[in-house]
Amino acid sequence: MGIAGIILIAAGGCAGAKANGAGRSVESLRDEVVKTARSLVGMSCPESRPSSMEIDCKRFIPEVYHKAANTLLPPKPDDLAKFGRPVTQEELQPGDLVYFMIESQAAAHPGIYLGGGDFVHVSGSDGSFVIQNLTQDYWKIRFIGGRRVLRWLQS
Repeated sequence: MGIAGIILIAAGGCAGAKANGAGRSVESLRDEVVKTARSLVGMSCPESRPSSMEIDCKRFIPEVYHKAANTLLPPKPDDLAKFGRPVTQEELQPGDLVYFMIESQAAAHPGIYLGGGDFVHVSGSDGSFVIQNLTQDYWKIRFIGGRRVLRWLQS
């Protein structure tokens, strides 16, 4: 389902998002988010509007969470960057969001943390999904924070 098919539901305490992973463990939800994010690696972002088989690279995070955890997140990058609970680099868990400040971009550059320092994001050089590591000099100096977005992980 494309992002256009997602309807955001405002619920008390979770404005702009809805989680519906009842009965699934936190570990299961994290694993599904990581698995779904990893499945994008090597795919190129479409030049135009995505078809039903492609993912909108500017909104890939809400789409990954919707597919993997049946969780609806704010589709706008600015809203998403404020959603959830902030976490430090040391507190990151698989499935958390990571953000970087890139000089050529007005907004923070997002990715999905996979664990072990790795994260998935859209490469600025070729527009494909890639795995990078937080310890690489380029990313280490640009890291600005993480967000825990799954409702069950916000305790």
